[in-house]
Parts: sequence; structure tokens; C-alpha cells
Amino acid sequence: MRHWLVVGTMASALAVLAACGGGDGENVVRVTATEYAFAMPDEIEGGLVTFDVSNDGEQLHEWALGKVDEGKTIEDVRAAAQAGEEPPPWLEDIGGIPMIDPGHGERLTRRLEPGSYVYLCFMPGPDGTPHVMLDMIKMFTVTEASDAEAPDADAVITATDDGYEVPEIASGSQTLELKNSGTTPHEFLFVAYDEGKTLDDVGAWFEGGLQGDSPAAFVGGIHTVQPGESVYVTLDLTAGTTYTVIDSDTGTAEDFTAS
Repeated sequence: MRHWLVVGTMASALAVLAACGGGDGENVVRVTATEYAFAMPDEIEGGLVTFDVSNDGEQLHEWALGKVDEGKTIEDVRAAAQAGEEPPPWLEDIGGIPMIDPGHGERLTRRLEPGSYVYLCFMPGPDGTPHVMLDMIKMFTVTEASDAEAPDADAVITATDDGYEVPEIASGSQTLELKNSGTTPHEFLFVAYDEGKTLDDVGAWFEGGLQGDSPAAFVGGIHTVQPGESVYVTLDLTAGTTYTVIDSDTGTAEDFTAS
């Protein structure tokens, strides 16, 4: 379930949001995904940024996020992405939002420094063509920091080198701090399996090019959180539904049921 932007254990010169206190000030950027484009401003304020994303299309979409070196253009990104090779050294994976089902979304709060960034979607379409090959790419500029503050977390999910630590989590709109206390980067992918389905079924579905009915609902999360850091996501959780948080690199998974 990885693509060439999310590889290895690249240490991000861009630090994601370190755990800190909450506040009311927000710097919210709306980002919608459809077939096959991202809609968002060309320029946003940096510092703590809350991406309010939604999948307004009819297919699975993701928001793979990279930081682009100065002087590189969207044409450079397009050529590199569509070449289907390893990520170039001037495009740094900083952890975006994994696939989300049509009609759903999440809010992700993280810290961004000034510079150029890009969203890409590598999900395959009905004919197997990755969306990035259909130009589902959006480059944008981050300016100086706003005075936005971090949100208050309703619960904290911690990734360690041995797995996840998941507390009791309520239903409804929940702001979760996703904290990496391990020594390597970790992913937080949230899914709700259909009855009788497992991670193996999800893996087989992806290997088969997403053909046929999905074996799970894909709620969101984040591709990568670096060691010692945290991000915040706000998800809409259904009471009585069992969710699984997954690291697709390691196969680590942990279940919880929204109360």
C-alpha cells in the first residue's frame, strides 16, 4: 500500500507537529479530491496547519504529501511521478493522508515551514492507472507562520517499536493525537473491516488493483510520523464499530471499538 513517495526512513527536515497544548486559534485549509484533481489554494500560511480534507469523488483517493526543493516546478514533479521510478532526492516525503473512501474526510493538523509542497494521489483507477498518471497533482506554496495553536486531543494513540497503545475512544467527531514513541517512522492507517474480512483481504484487494468490492472502509490517518513526534487527526467514528489502526510497512495492527 506504499508508493514511491512514501519510502525508507528519511528524516524530515520539516518537523511534524510536536505534542503541545491545545487552543482555539486555527489555520484551516480546505482540500477536496475528485477525479482527478485536488482543489485547494495555491498559497497558504505556515506554522500549525489544519488540512480539512474530503473525498468528493467516486473512487478512493489519498493525499501523499511531499516538500519540494527550491527551484523545482510542478513540471519536474509531474515528470518524476509519472516516470514511476524511485523518488528524486529533491522531493521529500513528509507523510500525507492515506486513502479515504468517497464521501468521507478527516482533519489533519501538523507543522509546515515555508517552502514548496505537493499533494499526489497514487491510488489506481478502474483500469489500473494510478491517479498521478492522470495528473492528480497539486503544488502549493507555504508562507510565513500563522499564530494558530494545536487542537485539544480527545485521546492519544501511541506507536512503539512493539505495536500500538490504544485507549478507550468515544464515537462521534474525535480529535486523536497520533504519537510515535518508537525509534523508526510509523504509519497510522484507520480501517473498519467488513464482517469476516482481515488485513490479508485488504492486501489481496490492493494487489489485485482494487477490483471488486472493498473488504473494508478506509477512514484516513497519516502515512508517516517520525520518531518522537506527533500529529493530530479528527475522524468521525461510529458507535459500536470496531476500527483497526495499521502500519502497512510492518504489518502491525491494533483494534478498538468506538464507544
